[in-house]
This record gives sequence, C-alpha cells and structure tokens, in this order.
Amino acid sequence: MNVFKFNPKNYSNQFAMYGFVHIENGVNPEFLQYAKEIANQLVEKDKQLKEWGIKGKKLQYLMEFPENTDFPNELFDVVSKVSGLERDNFTLCERHIKVYEDVADNTPPPHKDRLASQVTVAIPLEVPKDSYLILYPEDHLTINPF
Repeated sequence: MNVFKFNPKNYSNQFAMYGFVHIENGVNPEFLQYAKEIANQLVEKDKQLKEWGIKGKKLQYLMEFPENTDFPNELFDVVSKVSGLERDNFTLCERHIKVYEDVADNTPPPHKDRLASQVTVAIPLEVPKDSYLILYPEDHLTINPF
C-alpha cells in the first residue's frame, strides 16, 4: 500500500523556493482510511484505561504502518525528491499519531525541537470544517537553548 499519491517532482521547485510545501489530497485514500482506523482503535482502547490527565493536551501513539507498505523507504524517497535532501542521510525521528482534546489550543506554538529536524511531514487524519493550516517558516529560527 502506498502512503502517497502524488509525483514528488511536481513540488520540488516550490519547496526549494519557499522551504515548505502544502500538498492537498497527497495521501493515498487507502492509507488514510487505514491510519484513521488505527487511530480510532488506539483512542478507544485508551479511553477505557484513563481520562485526559491535563486539559487541552494530546494523546500520542506510535504509528505502525501496514505490512504491505514499503516503510520507511517510500517516505524517505518521496521526502528526498520533494526537499532535495540526500536520501541516504535520512533519519526518522518520530512517527506518531496525535489526538488532541476538543479544548486544545487551536493555534499552538511551534514545536520546541524545530531545529533538530530538517523536514517535517504531517498527515492530518481528520480536518474539521473551520480548521486552517498554520506555518511558521519565519518564526523562531534561533536555536532553542532548552
């Protein structure tokens, strides 16, 4: 099963120009359905174990890719073609499913480890009608001393 359904070369110029790219409907619908089902199973299992510990926070789970997915190779191949980074030097640092409580901040600050990663890929599993994409390409460009 492929994760993506777009030609990465179609986005490499935009990435080179702006340092980021937003690819609408770039995820294979079959993979998206799989990921949603896994997320729902994890959340339901977790709900049986505990309530939200801190209001406005998130639950986080390790994403297990289907056996018939060429993971991580497909991810590395696509990201390297979009970003222009050397494929052989990739390291995957996280692969989480994150579930936010309904009252979570809808404009959270950038992640504190922002300079530890050259490229971040996010695949939203559910997008509420009134949601919007927030990018911080010009914010917090200094090294986080903490």
